[in-house]
Amino acid sequence: MNATADGSAESIRASLTSTQQAARDRALHIRSTLRELWGDQLPPGEDAVITVLVDGVLVDEEAGSAVGLVVQSDGLAVEVLSEVVWGDGDGPARLARLPESLRNRLRAPS
Repeated sequence: MNATADGSAESIRASLTSTQQAARDRALHIRSTLRELWGDQLPPGEDAVITVLVDGVLVDEEAGSAVGLVVQSDGLAVEVLSEVVWGDGDGPARLARLPESLRNRLRAPS
């Protein structure tokens, strides 16, 4: 990242690519949600760091799913997506190749 000399949030934001900005926005959302969950303290338990990391991944997954993104938990490999988009057979046969959790999220066109 190439921040300008003053280092302000505005100048840093202006220097980011759209991909970097999207990643930064995701990270800020995760940080904000984790702060709501745990404040400035680590959660209780045997491995607080793992708990925080798992919570962070889940927050990101839920945010992606809420806006209709295919997310990690959908378990959609590129190879399967390619088969669904470009494969032989009718629509229902191709869709059957998708992970069940993702098929359940899809709606038939009205």
